[in-house]
Amino acid sequence: MLLSSAPCPPAGDRWVHEPNLDGWRCIAQVQDGKVRLWAREGLEWSPLLPELSCLADLGDLVLDGELVALSPDGRADFDLLSTRMTGTATDLSVCLYAFDILRLGEHELVQTTWADRREALDALDVGGRTAGQVRTTIWTTDGSAMHRASAEVEAEGTVPKRLRPTGPAAPVTG
Repeated sequence: MLLSSAPCPPAGDRWVHEPNLDGWRCIAQVQDGKVRLWAREGLEWSPLLPELSCLADLGDLVLDGELVALSPDGRADFDLLSTRMTGTATDLSVCLYAFDILRLGEHELVQTTWADRREALDALDVGGRTAGQVRTTIWTTDGSAMHRASAEVEAEGTVPKRLRPTGPAAPVTG
């Protein structure tokens, strides 16, 4: 789902908030030990990202996330990522920040709640099992705090998500 802008994040206990990282959206599919990485437009990126072959250690699954190249100070850097993905800086490593899990083994999770999917994602310990090459995004129920923290590090904004689906998606705040 694509994001839209809003002046501030929604409030209330029905929402969680994640940072909107400055990267490229990516679907990671692992099946029978084979890792495939897809752009939102359907382009396969797997050959460009050998450092993400570690995803095979997680077993069969489908993750939704953001490809990110980190600057020396640890911030997501869109220009560095673009340089890496166009083949100019092949020595630069890219991380995948997973923010959702769509399938785990034979279990389709798309119709489950965000809380259930996030519990399954966190239980995988992706950071520990991939030496940090794949990480999960942080989240909070305090949208204002996430919005301020995102602004402080000059991130794109925040992504509010409903704990339980009940209508249209929330806009991104930036």
